[in-house]
Amino acid sequence: MDKGKLNQAAGYYIKNDFDLAATAYQEMLEEYPENPYLMINFANTQIKQKNFGKALAFYNRAKLLIPRNPELNSNIKHTTKILQNFNSQSIFNFLFFNLGESLIILLCLNLLFLIFRKSKIKLIKYFSILLFSVSIVNAAYVSYVSYFKDYAFVTSTSTSTHAGNNSGYPELFELSDGQVIEILYREEYWSKIKYKNQISWLENKKYEFVKKPG
Repeated sequence: MDKGKLNQAAGYYIKNDFDLAATAYQEMLEEYPENPYLMINFANTQIKQKNFGKALAFYNRAKLLIPRNPELNSNIKHTTKILQNFNSQSIFNFLFFNLGESLIILLCLNLLFLIFRKSKIKLIKYFSILLFSVSIVNAAYVSYVSYFKDYAFVTSTSTSTHAGNNSGYPELFELSDGQVIEILYREEYWSKIKYKNQISWLENKKYEFVKKPG
């Protein structure tokens, strides 16, 4: 990674030029899309510009990669406190290991289970079974939230959802900045969404994916 670009972006941020800082970090993210620290830095610029939904999307995107990072988790808590939207904080509340770590843990505990499954000491045998079972559940959960759920954050201060895929359909309910939605189906301009078990449609430009869309 170009340290000159990093220093330049940090310099913009220190000088309170958050537009330029955001642009600089966004350009670096295009080159390094899986770098969680760039995600955090970009999200920090969005907080300064009061784009809370977009910030939370990038914070949670980073959390899929570095779930135990204290600065990251503190930033998520602080942002949801500002919004008084505590559902946002708990999207990945049970995520303590990323997918790579989860698979390594599963492999190691599987080996442990194979070694001790026929142990004559029942405590060791049952403990190895328990650990292996927990690792399976953990890996399944991380895989589920990483690949099978498309969460997003609303990025509009206040917006109406609709009964269909254009503004000509009746309005259903209001969403506000930073609220969490699930994307069920995405078209060119509109998406079918789920919010608190309610199904409706929202314009694509009014939300930010947690996972970068493929």
